[in-house]
Amino acid sequence: MTVLVAGNGLASTFELDVAVNKATWVSKDPPVQRKAIAQASLAYWKNFYGRIPNNSPIDDEWLANEMNSKDTERMTRAINSSQYSLDQLRKLGKYCVDVYKSIEQSVGNNKQFELYLWLKAVHCYSGASNTLADLENAGLSNGRYDGPFHMIHFGIVLPHITGDLADALESE
Repeated sequence: MTVLVAGNGLASTFELDVAVNKATWVSKDPPVQRKAIAQASLAYWKNFYGRIPNNSPIDDEWLANEMNSKDTERMTRAINSSQYSLDQLRKLGKYCVDVYKSIEQSVGNNKQFELYLWLKAVHCYSGASNTLADLENAGLSNGRYDGPFHMIHFGIVLPHITGDLADALESE
């Protein structure tokens, strides 16, 4: 399987989304399939993370002050801000890149540790509606799964990880 990797000619999240979907069907050999999913997912999340701008240091300071206040109005205003959305999206993107790097290296080694990492990857997909809302609030997308940040594969990969993939690891 050929996986599109983010580089000089960045693949769109549409192309990467399709690559992750295809990886879930790439092989009847579970370790080969898991490696393909990990590689395609890592490419997707690197692209995702690379497209989320950083908050300015001033915005980060404001956000920290608002979130650390005891005033619920200030905290609510912060949570509804584009700065908070960008912060959450960057945290998610970095987390998912780190998890998929680890998964890619662990496939076929210690199956319990590999399963642990796959279960950590569930976090990448479990809050899809929040991710869509944050993308829209940050002005980066239209709030749709087929928007500028293509996320169709979220609904396919999540049940695959917790179903077929986990079952295959358990039976190896």
